Amino acid sequence: MTFGDMPEQGEQVGDRSAPPLPPEKIMHAHLRIGQGELMMSDGNPHQPPASEHAGYAVSLATNDAEQGKAWFEKLSAGGKVTTQWQETFWSNGFAMFIDKFNIPWRINVVKPDA
Repeated sequence: MTFGDMPEQGEQVGDRSAPPLPPEKIMHAHLRIGQGELMMSDGNPHQPPASEHAGYAVSLATNDAEQGKAWFEKLSAGGKVTTQWQETFWSNGFAMFIDKFNIPWRINVVKPDA
């Protein structure tokens, strides 16, 4: 849902002195990935960012190597790959990158127990 999709409420929710939020910006997005969920928003562009995206990474895990590689290729497009897609001792596929929005990611393909 964008801020422009919000129903008219007669008054702005929150800080009434703040300028209206751009109608094309995302107010609420809910992304389901397997059994997991991500909730996202463009936030308030009139406020400085809460962080510089340090000290965390969004991590996705799957048992399917093709799915993991597809996530990596799509999410890293336009960003910076910091660890290329590869098999590791713990994983059938693993990569790290910073996406085009400067969000750090880790993709991991879970290796079945031997």
